[in-house]
Amino acid sequence: HRLGYLPRAVSLTDKLLGTYKNRIGEIALVPSSGGAFEISVNGVALYSRLQTGEFPDERGMIVEIGERLSRRTERAFRDGGPPMGPPFAFSI
Repeated sequence: HRLGYLPRAVSLTDKLLGTYKNRIGEIALVPSSGGAFEISVNGVALYSRLQTGEFPDERGMIVEIGERLSRRTERAFRDGGPPMGPPFAFSI
């Protein structure tokens, strides 16, 4: 397929921004080859198509990322920092 995984990456990006637009600092789409579809949050791998052989479930990824955002907000509040903390960065 000429577009590769771009439509899936754009779809997930659109849903993440629609859901968490005020809580995400950056989303980066990084072109690659060889069947990679990797999702990382602040440099920590969250999902790898190379490891699973499948695409991630969009709804499941959105929920998991939301949980990470909530934990980060709770930690910042507990530690006396700003409620949002530093922006999350995603690479898809």
